[in-house]
Amino acid sequence: MYKISIITPSYNQGAFLEATIQSVLSQNYPGLEYIVIDGGSTDNSVDIIKKYERYLTYWVSEKDNGQTEAINKGLRRATGEIVAWINSDDVYTPKTFDAVVHYFETHADVAMVFGDAHIVDHDGHFLFHKKALPFDRLMGICIGCGLLVTQPAVFWRRTVFDAIGYLDESFDYNMDGEFWSRVAARYRIEHIPQLFALQRYHDQAKTVVNFGKRQARHKHEMLLEQQRSYACHPLSRLLPYPLFRYVAPLYRVKRFIQRLIHGHYFSGYGQRV
Repeated sequence: MYKISIITPSYNQGAFLEATIQSVLSQNYPGLEYIVIDGGSTDNSVDIIKKYERYLTYWVSEKDNGQTEAINKGLRRATGEIVAWINSDDVYTPKTFDAVVHYFETHADVAMVFGDAHIVDHDGHFLFHKKALPFDRLMGICIGCGLLVTQPAVFWRRTVFDAIGYLDESFDYNMDGEFWSRVAARYRIEHIPQLFALQRYHDQAKTVVNFGKRQARHKHEMLLEQQRSYACHPLSRLLPYPLFRYVAPLYRVKRFIQRLIHGHYFSGYGQRV
């Protein structure tokens, strides 16, 4: 049986943190290593963590330099053969760990997997279904792997760190997409067509607060990810990056058409989770 290491970075998310912790523990997976890294929260987060500390492998609450550093602190403590992180406002769906482990056990050549996700609001009401497409590396370069792959639905093998390292702490918003792009440059990534997670959109989310500042920084990080990931693609030896940028929008159209054909824009509306 594979050991799974899950990291939850947290900072002043007491309204959602308990649901996140419960979604991890309720997987009832015997090989679980659960690590919570809190950034020195001033709300009730620490009380919630202490409530469950007997089930945690490790936890800490101390000031850090942000989400990316917090995730890396947890990842460096991880000892499981399978690794993932889930933010303190998202939740896993039942039996997700079982599905992930089974896939890795039967697909030795796959290094990373991702499933589908529901997007929910502050109260957990369904907004829309983020049904993923099969992984396409060039599409990931063109639109950003963080848009192609939904972060809380991702799991990868621990051995990946030996080749590509950890998250780039110079990234504040697109640290996940930049990491996925490095994985894609070396390893096989596969989509499992199963609901793995509920990702919460709310007015205190990191991607919502200070939207103008975030938008500019995120755009910069997306461009940097694209430059780095394209430089590792064989096509870069034939087509210079400035010319490639004219081709990239065609992949946005391709993704739109594929999602339309697969009913991604219409499936599930009106549901509650």
